[in-house]
Amino acid sequence: MKTKYLLTCLLTLCIFNNLFALSKQEEQYLETYGWIMVRQSGVSELGLNEQEQEALLSGARMGLDGEMLDYDVQKISVGMQEFLQAKASAYRSKREKELLSTASKNQEQAASFYAQLNQKENVRKSPTGLFYEIEAEGSIPRPKPEDSVTVHYKGQLINGDVFDSSYARGAPATFSLDRVIPGFREGLQLVGKGGRIKLYIPPELGYGNNDIPGIPPGSTLIFEIEVLDVLPQGAY
Repeated sequence: MKTKYLLTCLLTLCIFNNLFALSKQEEQYLETYGWIMVRQSGVSELGLNEQEQEALLSGARMGLDGEMLDYDVQKISVGMQEFLQAKASAYRSKREKELLSTASKNQEQAASFYAQLNQKENVRKSPTGLFYEIEAEGSIPRPKPEDSVTVHYKGQLINGDVFDSSYARGAPATFSLDRVIPGFREGLQLVGKGGRIKLYIPPELGYGNNDIPGIPPGSTLIFEIEVLDVLPQGAY
């Protein structure tokens, strides 16, 4: 009798859970919303450890459930701000050291790469430090700094990892030269419509020591570019 009752309870519980179960899409909606809230609030920049994260989530769950805290928030507000500021400052300092260390390692690894470039006859170096290889010069006029261009391109790191590609997206890109990194802007002014060029951009002409998705700090960028059109200022 007890076994039959227990099975009935378990079956009822399963049915109840299924009635209120989230669909995969609904779960992604809420997960995304939570991710956005954390990123926009700056919580992700505090470097919270596991115990600190659990304390934060405990408060979040209480807020979601409409529960009140059992202490005076006003009395701890100053201390809370000081604590959060200290956490943010420590996290920034740690991240800066990590980025500088990664950038230094990447630049050391790139030294032999640039040594090889210097030995290639078709590769030239501009006064700014940009290495480039013109495969087809294209037509005149060349793009000016204030012009826009339509291009197909592929960007990769010296280890071959591709971080961006208009070819992969299946459509060329159009943008103003004053909105791209310095090395890209300088290189595109060397060829006209129909031109093809390969750029080897050192970090100081690229993203520097910044941590960009797909591009580690201190990275050398390699771009293969095909210029499809040159648009005068105001045409785009």
